[in-house]
Amino acid sequence: MKKFVFSLLAFAVIVPMAFLMTGCGGNGGGTPPEPTQLNAPINLRIENNKLSWNAVENTNGYSVALQIDGANGLLPIHPQPIAITNTPYIRTCELAFKLHGMGFNLYGIDPFERTFYIRVLAIGDGINYSSSAASDRIEAPSKFPLVTPTLSIENDDLLTWSVIPFATVYTVYKNGVEWQTTPAHPALDLSSEKFAVGNYEFTVRASRPTLLPSGISNSVEIQVAQLQSPQSVNISNDGRTITWSPVKDASNYAVYVNGVRHTNQVVDAGVTTYIFSASNMNLRTLGTYDIQIRAFGNHITRVESELSPVASLVIEQLATPQNLSVGVNAITPNETESTLYDADITITWDSVQNAHLYRIRLIHSNGNNIATINHDLRIDGEELSTVLHLQQQGVVTVEITALSWDGTRFRDSAVSTTQFTI
Repeated sequence: MKKFVFSLLAFAVIVPMAFLMTGCGGNGGGTPPEPTQLNAPINLRIENNKLSWNAVENTNGYSVALQIDGANGLLPIHPQPIAITNTPYIRTCELAFKLHGMGFNLYGIDPFERTFYIRVLAIGDGINYSSSAASDRIEAPSKFPLVTPTLSIENDDLLTWSVIPFATVYTVYKNGVEWQTTPAHPALDLSSEKFAVGNYEFTVRASRPTLLPSGISNSVEIQVAQLQSPQSVNISNDGRTITWSPVKDASNYAVYVNGVRHTNQVVDAGVTTYIFSASNMNLRTLGTYDIQIRAFGNHITRVESELSPVASLVIEQLATPQNLSVGVNAITPNETESTLYDADITITWDSVQNAHLYRIRLIHSNGNNIATINHDLRIDGEELSTVLHLQQQGVVTVEITALSWDGTRFRDSAVSTTQFTI
């Protein structure tokens, strides 16, 4: 007796469905005056997701139909009979469903709360044999596996996959381990993830509590690499400007002082210069500081670099002005105030390298501050000529301080003093 087999691969999720099959043997027969009805297939059984039945003599093929519990009539799984060949050595057929994307809901059927049955009919040639009655029914499996998703990745940071009918949850696996679950939305954004250096393989599976989960999808892979550390770090003489070589795929850079990130400022990609300003320098203590640069990636597949080689920034005090002296040129009564004296004096000192300007204070021996003068920088030697208005004669102390530019690596000098008598 011949035996026919077909596969039950997810057939209860999608109808109509097409068949892939191997041929089955069949016999011809005489031509009776009236067609003889074929026997109905018997011994329907499901083993390992395959439906089998005993072959029927003289048939041209079979029709496999679906019956729903509580409903009249049959739903053909395929509108055309399953053809067979005349090959005498083929004694069974194996049929596999191929999904066409039309769900049961198009028939008004709830696939999760109804019982389904399968029945098979033998098809006659219409001349000698007429088609059989439907076979006894066999209950289909109570749960069906969901269709396996097809996974892809966009720009190495967006996982997307095919929408699976009836799926309520998708589970994403990273390197074979369950990683994240997402509701029935076929995408997962990776752009905010922080991955260590290495290769990562992702797969996805669809599931629904009332159905069997799908198979594991195809895999996609991303490779996460570390950026190269910035090189050629250089600090200008005044300490205000730090430069370095650009790093491929960097989105921004940060400056580190003694291994600690310096403020929250970042330097955008394409810019490889950092300017210390009065507001961000904040390195007031004299001494040597290690300056390094770190590059940050423009994508999840680019991990921040190691710190660059060290460049030393020396915070030092300006030299104290030397050879401070005061010359009194003349002392005369004030022309408008008879109680005042006008002292015409000249103050000189040696210029200080890297000074921005000088602050000069003149203090009378009685404790009164006579004047505070900010003197612009000159290149070769310093000289200030001024006239002081004094209420009384006495000793005048001169204090001078070399001042640094804000934000540079230099700090104001110590005070140099001298005195003169009026």
